[in-house]
This record gives sequence, C-alpha cells and structure tokens, in this order.
Amino acid sequence: MLYSISMKKYLPWVAGLVGIVVLLSWGRLNPPQDIFWKDTKIACLPNGHANLALHIHPDLQILVDGVAEKVPAHIGDTPSCMTEVHTHDDTGKIHAEATTANKTFTLADFFAVWGTSIERPGYTLTATIDGTPETNPSALTLKDGQKIVLAYTKTIDTSLIAPQN
Repeated sequence: MLYSISMKKYLPWVAGLVGIVVLLSWGRLNPPQDIFWKDTKIACLPNGHANLALHIHPDLQILVDGVAEKVPAHIGDTPSCMTEVHTHDDTGKIHAEATTANKTFTLADFFAVWGTSIERPGYTLTATIDGTPETNPSALTLKDGQKIVLAYTKTIDTSLIAPQN
C-alpha cells in the first residue's frame, strides 16, 4: 500500500515531464510544410531574410518601344509571404534568396511569381544579359550583379500595309 501512495504522489510530475518532452519534440517530428506562391514552385521564406545561405541581386530593366517601364515593387512580397524571388522597390533589383546555397532560380521563376508572361502579345522580345544577346531569357539562371535588359518592340502587322505598285 505504501508503494501505491508514493506513485500517486509522483504521477502528475511524470505525466507533466512526458508532456513537455512530447511538446519539445513535436516540431522535429512534424516539420513545417513549405508554403509556395500561388501556382508556382517558389517557396515562401520561412523567416523572411533570416538564416539565408543564398542572397543575390540581378537587375532587370524593361524597355517598351524604347521607353523604360518600371518593375513593380513588392512582387512576391506580402504580409503573409516573402517568396524566394521578389522585389522590394521599383528599381528593378530582383532579390533571389534561399536557405540553401545551391538553389538556383530562373527569370521564368521571377515572372511566374509576378504572375505575368515574359512574352507580350503584339511585341517582339530582344533580351541581353550583361550586354550579350540572350535567345532564351526564360531559361536564364539568375546571378548576382547581372544586368538583364528585356526590350519589347511593337510588331508591325505587314498585312495591313498596302502593296506598292
């Protein structure tokens, strides 16, 4: 009988200790699931700018018929999610960030987060990377310090031009 009285005395302490161990282990046993930007494979950064192993800044300039067009601020940056590829302001500086150093992003990833296509109907696209022509800008891997220029020129519909005699 003495034994059962002693166990009853310590049972709440043992149960509390087991509960604490379970709670402390819960995060490791059930890691948080990645959250992705709508309709993309680009993840939201779990801690904003904290714990980054990769943080690069390519610059994007967009010209439409020779006129500069601003890249909008806060692409991929909302109160609930800051994606791995985003902007903070309208300078054209792209922030490509990840918690792993070997992750790569393409220009297509950035446009997917932006929610727009790199192609524009009625325009011809000419792209240069650091002054060198690029034939497939969507597949371009983003790198620190890159100067990316996308020049859109209105396509002339030659079917509307009257033939000259």
